[in-house]
Amino acid sequence: MDPRPPFLTASAVEALAARSVEHESGAAFQSLLAVASDALPRLIASVQRAQAGALSLAQRENAEHVVRDLRATRVALQAGRDTRSRCLRSEAPSLTEALQGLLRPDRQRIAEAAHALKTAAASAARHTEPPPDWFLATTDAVEALGDAAEHLHALAHQQPTGSAASEVIAEVAAVLGHSRDLLLGDIERLVD
Repeated sequence: MDPRPPFLTASAVEALAARSVEHESGAAFQSLLAVASDALPRLIASVQRAQAGALSLAQRENAEHVVRDLRATRVALQAGRDTRSRCLRSEAPSLTEALQGLLRPDRQRIAEAAHALKTAAASAARHTEPPPDWFLATTDAVEALGDAAEHLHALAHQQPTGSAASEVIAEVAAVLGHSRDLLLGDIERLVD
């Protein structure tokens, strides 16, 4: 199964965001973008664990394609995020974002910078661990991708048919489902 390029591009998400503001509920669209965008780093990390434990070049390349698609999807979703919807973000800011916030420091910005530094240090410490068991890591990634795709499909069906929110969430769910199927194919080839 060949990896498919993600349908979602930054310009497509921006166009859907503009449509949602003009004709629908911009708040619902932004909330769904936040939910989908915030789920992707966890999914990327689970696929990267599978990639780290890959038993063959083909498994490593498939996981790499999935990570690339998930990152591209996240970049596209973030392009549609309204700067005023920052309060919807559940994740901690990146180290770069947190340090940029120190240009005009307030207590929150300093706390964000401290948290980002702790997270970066913990991440560096984790890289010294031995590679995970590929089968277990890939099974976990398949399960996480499948669960996320199901949840996003359910959210998409709760939106008005044809709405921008329903379209973008359904497409993210499709990317997750395709990613799950690609990794599941690797498991099936190993078992056969």
